[in-house]
Amino acid sequence: MLYRRYGRTNLEISALTFGAMRIPFNEKCSTAERDKGEANAVATVRRAMELGINHIDTARGYGNSERLIGLAVQELGRDKFYITTKVPIQKSADETLRHIEESLKRMNINRIDIVDLHGINTPERLKLATDTNACLGGLLKAKDEGLISHVSFSSHGGPELLIPAMETGFFSSASIHFWWTHQRNAISAARAEQLSIGILILSPTEKGGLLFAPTPQLSNACAPFTPLVLAHRWLLAQPGVTSLTVGAARPEEFDAHMGAVEKPDCLTKEQLSALEQCRNIEKKLSVALVARFVTNVCHVHKMLQFRKFCGFEILGKPLT
Repeated sequence: MLYRRYGRTNLEISALTFGAMRIPFNEKCSTAERDKGEANAVATVRRAMELGINHIDTARGYGNSERLIGLAVQELGRDKFYITTKVPIQKSADETLRHIEESLKRMNINRIDIVDLHGINTPERLKLATDTNACLGGLLKAKDEGLISHVSFSSHGGPELLIPAMETGFFSSASIHFWWTHQRNAISAARAEQLSIGILILSPTEKGGLLFAPTPQLSNACAPFTPLVLAHRWLLAQPGVTSLTVGAARPEEFDAHMGAVEKPDCLTKEQLSALEQCRNIEKKLSVALVARFVTNVCHVHKMLQFRKFCGFEILGKPLT
């Protein structure tokens, strides 16, 4: 496993983070089903630990994830993991402090390493998230009281939101979307590196291109590597990127990712060559997709003109 300093937290975290959003289960179930769900959660966290993963990312909004992480940590040892959880962006500092206290209780721990403000996705939420009289004030108070160690944020937004948030100076790290297939936040990660802010990449396997189920064409282009490993290696080579989430629902789901965190901590010549093959295929696909898109647009335009000529309605409104 590779380990890296996580920005201003100064924590040395693993290059893979266990994203605990897929271990929850509906607690309105039988005792047997509950026992099975809890055992699976603890086994999944144990497998992460065995593989060298020392950072867990959860949230109060992830069902019973926090409670399950608490069960695992009590069994495996609090000192084995750094824990990040998330709280909603809201107007009340007191309510945010209450949410932190509830998270501590659910996980049965006395301190949370990192707390994210969950979802700086619009300019309005950015403004609210950086208001010290609102939720940020609750986080800063919790930090002063020793309930949390570091303040962070998560976002599905682009550089226009991420960079201003980072430049406020309030945050030690950030969880963002940035993938091989979607690179608009490369500039955000690079700016984070300049500001010494750690970057955790969210959903690099699923939203990063459904890499758990690649097409034969993509698999062939990436050979002898899997698309998942190659895409992860590319991400981990980008300036500013610290760690990638792995949203395992079961212990065995970590295994496919482990090739991405083997030494050396850089892209090899073979990996660079495979990436170049993929770029060449992507260029060819892009030309084909543009041609297909234009054809489809022309087809849709003709269809709409025909429907207008016939007097049909679209979305319940007469065409005029």
